[in-house]
Amino acid sequence: MNPRRALAKLAGKVSAFSFSVSGGNQYALLPEDVAYALAEIKDPGPGLLVEVKWSGNDRAVWPLILETQKAAGHLAMRKGWRVPSGALEGMTILALMEAEVIKQVGQCATIAPVYKPGASVCPWCKGRGWRQVGNSKSRRAPCYACEADGKKRWSVRLCAEMLGISGDDWKHVWADRYRDIYAIVVSWEQDALRIVKKRLR
Repeated sequence: MNPRRALAKLAGKVSAFSFSVSGGNQYALLPEDVAYALAEIKDPGPGLLVEVKWSGNDRAVWPLILETQKAAGHLAMRKGWRVPSGALEGMTILALMEAEVIKQVGQCATIAPVYKPGASVCPWCKGRGWRQVGNSKSRRAPCYACEADGKKRWSVRLCAEMLGISGDDWKHVWADRYRDIYAIVVSWEQDALRIVKKRLR
């Protein structure tokens, strides 16, 4: 893709995002960096992840879910997993949510969940990392549910529900397999970051 076309595709919308570069310095991602990454990335998975996580393109959410599910399906076939119906889609969505690529924002008329770009926040503190103590507006305590970082924690129960399996099945069989699928999403983002870091040299 032509970098100019990629930049136009972003419509000036890049998520607030920064990463470490050599020497421990933080670098804030610019629209030009995302356009460069989109132009250089050849594989659809990392390209769609960049569109969703870094530029907030909600039209790319379902194509990304399907591409991740396809990669997870190839992995399951290679490893000989017997996957329960719906579990692969559940693991795919869970991996993208844990990697802060998408979040669930409600249900639509067909009862299917609706997903948008962004991180899932802690339901107890609403992403603030702290909770009010009693009726006092000035007294605050760190949120114990998210350990004060404002991010949603994925319990055994929540993970099992996403996959439609029992908690025991999750703990003894699917938790380790899920980490392999989560690693696919992480590797896609690392590929994109490598391209951006190359531009900074």
